[in-house]
Amino acid sequence: MDRLDNTIRPYAWGSPTAIPTLPAVDPTGEPQAAVWMGSANFTDGAWSLQENNVLILNAPDLAQFYETDFWELFTSGSIKTTGRNDTGIVRIDKEDVSVFFSPGEGRAIDLDIARKIGAAQRRLLIASMDISSGTILGAINDSIVRSGLTVDGIFDRTQMESVINDWQRSGSQQSLAKEQLFRAIAPHFHSKKSTPYSPQAPHDYMHNKLAVVDDTVITGSFNFSNNATQNAENVLQIESKAIADHYAKYVTALTQRYPEKGL
Repeated sequence: MDRLDNTIRPYAWGSPTAIPTLPAVDPTGEPQAAVWMGSANFTDGAWSLQENNVLILNAPDLAQFYETDFWELFTSGSIKTTGRNDTGIVRIDKEDVSVFFSPGEGRAIDLDIARKIGAAQRRLLIASMDISSGTILGAINDSIVRSGLTVDGIFDRTQMESVINDWQRSGSQQSLAKEQLFRAIAPHFHSKKSTPYSPQAPHDYMHNKLAVVDDTVITGSFNFSNNATQNAENVLQIESKAIADHYAKYVTALTQRYPEKGL
């Protein structure tokens, strides 16, 4: 669990007691706000069985974006129009952090992740349960042969085997093209064989949804899939070499834990 620090300021709808329970945060008696975000669901399995990442960001300006999106979800009764234009850049600990929400910005998120991957020069490290977006698959496939670029990472093999089965059942030209792209990149990535889903089975997925692209970290609840563009998800892009280095070490640790590659 990692925290980006920012100057904590009073924030009208914040809590005077919740934030000071965090490490190294002194109470002021005034309401304060922070954002907890990442890939983890609020389940027992998320904390004890799955690989997830969580960020704590003491950033009232960022919290305002989340408040806006959450109120859209709470009041609309439908996710279809939420997240549209709920984007921006905030400064946290002297670093730029961009925030996006789907489905309103879902397609733009998908394209932006692919553009980032396509522009990688030094390192491209991915830890994602699902890599099935055709746009992102194409960008990864193009990047693998790029001179001087280190490409590594991990996916959930069981989940991707299920995706491949869906592609094959579909039989469409688009689905078969995605399968071909995934089979081309899979040998370059490590994989975790999680337990197939059932209500009674342990939910032990490799559940991260992150990428390290040079000195940028992309993380949140957004799977690298077309479905994610239509779901209520959130994404941060953090421009920080220090944070990117930390995430790179985390991805390396995952690949060492699961040394087998491909399907």
